[in-house]
Amino acid sequence: LGILVDFFSHATVVGFMGGTAIIIILQQLKGLLGLEHFTHKTNVVSVMQSVSSQTHE
Repeated sequence: LGILVDFFSHATVVGFMGGTAIIIILQQLKGLLGLEHFTHKTNVVSVMQSVSSQTHE
């Protein structure tokens, strides 16, 4: 796969890796905050709704 990266612009690779990092960080919030029920969706809105709905517990 490293060979394929040579065909993409630097901005494309940086954007892809940044987006991937954000998704990984958001999915790790479950363990960090000790939440029992968490969404399996990866979009920011669903994750933040799941976190905010469980912070009062």
